[in-house]
Formats: sequence, C-alpha cells, structure tokens
Amino acid sequence: MSEVIRSTQALSAALPAQTAGDDASRIREQCREVEGIFLQQLLSAMDRSPWGEGLLSSGSGERVFNSLRNRELAGELAQREALGLSEMLYRELSGASSKDAP
Repeated sequence: MSEVIRSTQALSAALPAQTAGDDASRIREQCREVEGIFLQQLLSAMDRSPWGEGLLSSGSGERVFNSLRNRELAGELAQREALGLSEMLYRELSGASSKDAP
C-alpha cells in the first residue's frame, strides 16, 4: 500500500493547477497506473492464506505465476477503469468538479 501512496503523492506533486490536451491524457494514464498498482496489491493480498503456510504450500513457481497473473490482471482491470479509482484521482488532481463528470 505504501507504493500506492508514494505514487499518488508523486503524481499530485508533479501536476500543475490546470491541465489541457496532452497533459490531461498523460494524467489520466498515470491515474490508471496508480489504480493498477492498487489492484495488484489487492490481488496479492487475496492470494495470501490467512492461516499461513499449510500442508499444500505453494512452491516458488506457483508464487511467480501468481505474481505475474496478478500484475497482468491488475493492468487489464486498470485500463478498463474497473473500480473507478483512476477517474476519482483524475478529478481530484485536475480540480474538476463533480458537475463536469460524464
């Protein structure tokens, strides 16, 4: 989660007060990346067993597969704006009001 917070803070520090044209599309893409990082962390947390390692603990191959699967799935969900987190971030960072939202 700290990675998401650092990304969000870096993104907000780098943004000017007003955005237009290419800047707006660049900001939207960065907001999608933040949503992707958040989703990847969420999916990784869901993979962890609350009871720790058991009799059927996964090997290193399975952990690598799960990590790659989570990264790809998170990227796809972020591009589709599945949670709407990137849109909320964009509105907050660009100073757009909720009245301007589609």
